Amino acid sequence: MQATLPATETLFARAPVPLWVVDAGTGEVLDVNDAACRAFGYTRCQFLDLGPQEIGPLPPRNGHASARRLRRGDGSEIHVELAAERVEVEGRPAWLVSAHDVTTRVDAERERLQAERARFDALFRDAPAMVAATEGPDHVFTVANEPYQRLVGRSDLLGRPVREALPDLEGQGFFELLDRVYQTGEPFVATAVPIRMQPRPGVPVEERFVSFVYQPVRARGHVTGIFAHVVDVTDEVRVEAALRRSEARFERIASKVPGMVYQFALHPDGSTSWPYVSEGACSLCEVDRAYVEQNPSFMQELVLPEDRPALHAAIAASAATLQDFRWDGRIRTPSGDVRTVYATSRPERRPDGTVVWDGLMLDATDRVRAAEELRQSEERFRIAARATNDVVWDWNLVLGRVVWNEALETVLGHRKSSAQAPAEWWIQQLHPDDQERVVAGLYQVVDGNGSSWQDEYRIRRGDGGWATVLDRGYVLRDPDGAAVRMIGAMEDVTQRKQLEAQLVDAKRLESVGRLAGGVAHDFNNLLTAITGYTEMLLSDVEPGGEMHADLMEIRNAAARATGLTRQLLAFSRRQVLQPRVLNLNATIRDLERMFRRLLREDVRLQVELDPAAGQVRADPAQVEQVLLNLAVNARDAMPAGGTLRITTRAAVVGPADGLCAPPVNLKPGRYVVISASDTGEGIAPEVLPQIFEPFFTTKPAGLGTGLGLATVYGIIKQSGGTVWAESEPGRGATFHVYLPATDELPGAVAALPARTPAAGTGTVLLVDDDAAVRTFVRTVLTGAGYRVMDAADGAQALHVAAECGGALDLLLTDVVMPRMGGRDLADEVARRWPGLPTLFMSGYTDDALADHGVLDPTVMLLEKPFSREALLDHVREALTRGAVVSTG
Repeated sequence: MQATLPATETLFARAPVPLWVVDAGTGEVLDVNDAACRAFGYTRCQFLDLGPQEIGPLPPRNGHASARRLRRGDGSEIHVELAAERVEVEGRPAWLVSAHDVTTRVDAERERLQAERARFDALFRDAPAMVAATEGPDHVFTVANEPYQRLVGRSDLLGRPVREALPDLEGQGFFELLDRVYQTGEPFVATAVPIRMQPRPGVPVEERFVSFVYQPVRARGHVTGIFAHVVDVTDEVRVEAALRRSEARFERIASKVPGMVYQFALHPDGSTSWPYVSEGACSLCEVDRAYVEQNPSFMQELVLPEDRPALHAAIAASAATLQDFRWDGRIRTPSGDVRTVYATSRPERRPDGTVVWDGLMLDATDRVRAAEELRQSEERFRIAARATNDVVWDWNLVLGRVVWNEALETVLGHRKSSAQAPAEWWIQQLHPDDQERVVAGLYQVVDGNGSSWQDEYRIRRGDGGWATVLDRGYVLRDPDGAAVRMIGAMEDVTQRKQLEAQLVDAKRLESVGRLAGGVAHDFNNLLTAITGYTEMLLSDVEPGGEMHADLMEIRNAAARATGLTRQLLAFSRRQVLQPRVLNLNATIRDLERMFRRLLREDVRLQVELDPAAGQVRADPAQVEQVLLNLAVNARDAMPAGGTLRITTRAAVVGPADGLCAPPVNLKPGRYVVISASDTGEGIAPEVLPQIFEPFFTTKPAGLGTGLGLATVYGIIKQSGGTVWAESEPGRGATFHVYLPATDELPGAVAALPARTPAAGTGTVLLVDDDAAVRTFVRTVLTGAGYRVMDAADGAQALHVAAECGGALDLLLTDVVMPRMGGRDLADEVARRWPGLPTLFMSGYTDDALADHGVLDPTVMLLEKPFSREALLDHVREALTRGAVVSTG
């Protein structure tokens, strides 16, 4: 029903603000203007039909505005502020309602509140402390950040009552505290409270410590929830507990220490205090802790007047330099007893300038008495020290001074001014690599209960070099067991240690040589088969073809490998030598032209030969190999050119030969010495002991095998001599070769008569433990017309020979075999079947056929690896001569 308005109807209808009139009794809409219809999306008729349920209850009276959310005609919502004024329409009471659209303002406020909530949530989530909040009397979680969740080992807390979410807390008092805070509204603060929780499912419950605050949250004057702020203080609690235990342990230890453990402080204003003194103060100074706290200057009062200046000076010096404080003096106890005390401590400067000393004070009365007794023996000690060549020392452990005898200068070369020096001087002379070990071992004896000490170490000489000494000392103690003096003697063992090191090197090279000889022996067996089969194939292939070229490469490679094995055998002294009397001067002259071809144009050769050098008995080929290897080694040591000087001389080695560095293991007697000196780069001291080891080389990759000097070493040692080198970096190197001299004169070398090859007839018993060698030799001999019977070792060979009744023409056997070697086999065959010729073959000698590698003239040997022609030649010769045959 449409209502009729007073004269203001036009103003009402055209007003820009939404207006409508509501019956005060029924709530019926009596009239509405166009602005309201547009704002709410209704037609006039639709709006007039709206009831209170659509437009909501009337706003508060007396003109106050009320915010409402109303639904528009299209279903959307609009936020408005409504105001109502009392009016009369046709005598009926009514309300004039005005509406203001505040949707934009409400949306902005909502966004602001959401942003605030997001920031609030982020602060809670990222807070380093543990934060949680509950709501209601059941304490339902509304907030729990990640640190809090990690503490309780749960992540599903929100929306759950605390008793349900955290059952582990039952019986620990936390639930009761929450109830009390919620009921009383009083906050609760706790510090370092233990809490037992399971950090995560499947692991044991652990105890931690937390400090927390339960703060009640109020709304409209009533408690609606609780805010919890929790800090995990487990580490702090445990550290404090450990500190208390440490302090208690320190107190127990300090109470057991003889004397007084103390802490003394000197403050910037000059005042002093004793922050700590142990119970030892009672027995040492006859005062208790309470007296010390009340009288900070108690120690100065106890010290005798004549000893106080030294005490004050020691304190001042230590405070200024922060060096260790040491002082000994006399005190008078309250009972009148005079005692000698010794104090030592280490200072530390605090940030406020206070210097604090932590130290120990001991009763030195008995020690001083003992020192006096020791003083009486000092003169006797000095006299005894002069009667020995050892460096004798006397260490006063109380004063830290060491007295040395005259041998400090005569043996080690230190001046007499060092003869009375503190112990630190001796420590400074120790080799850096030995210092820590020697000092630790010495103090272990001194500070323990030991009475004697011994160690071997390196000490600096007066000229800067190092001497190796064997030092022994004896500790003297006072009646209480404290070490007060140590007396000892130092023996120079430098030369002995050098000789021991040379002997160790020689034994090590001997071990490596045995290994190299064994490898070469096995490799020679392989090379015998490789070389032999290659030559057999070459005889069946036309020269010039691809196959012929490939076979030649194989043969050449085998030849190079043969050279390497000969070098290994030379180093290992397992090669067979055929010595004869040589004039080394003539040998060097014959090689001089070859030397000049080996050396570059920028290397000058000087040869200085002593006509009286004499003769030696040696293998000519091996001596030439030694000389050539030394020449090549010198050439490579002078990349920028220089001079190679080769000299000879006679020498007599004996107990008084005068050599500055006599060779090791060289028998006394006459020797011919060959010296090869270069002006090259020299050899580093750390490298010099290794230069004769096989495969050791300082040359770049591909420029050396590392066998040159090893070969020299093996040949010379096998010939009864020795070789050694002296060198300094940048000053070249000199190699000295010593060979035993002989009074025999060189003889002429007889020419071998020409031999006409004989037809291959006869039966040969072939014995070798290597199957490949047996197969090759059997193939060659069978092809040449011989009948061959073979065996793998000496025992099997005897069985084969017995089966054929000894009907054999030649025994062809390897020397080194398992079970029974070749020499034993030959002896047994000669005993059973006299007159049967024997031909030995081997890759190296094990002294079965040779005396230290020098071949017995009555025995001849086919040396592995050998060719097909060499094999046939030696077999024919053995059969022809009907005797033992050998070629070197």
